[in-house]
Amino acid sequence: MELKSLAQDNDYYDAISDLHAYEEDIPRLFVPGLFNIATGSTELRYGGVGAPTQFYMKWADAPPEYADKNDNKQAIKAL
Repeated sequence: MELKSLAQDNDYYDAISDLHAYEEDIPRLFVPGLFNIATGSTELRYGGVGAPTQFYMKWADAPPEYADKNDNKQAIKAL
């Protein structure tokens, strides 16, 4: 999971880029993982380990008990 802050002028694209660098530099960290999570202050995306940026998607579905107006909170609660 790579989290970014708007206070540092970063978004989920920067988080995905960092995850790709980590996968290349330290691949053994990602062997047991199924997917990565990248988030900025306003959006959360997930993608399979090794997936190109265009395949990182929004966490769209959550059971009703996790519903929240804030998409990031909803996704984190559902995880």
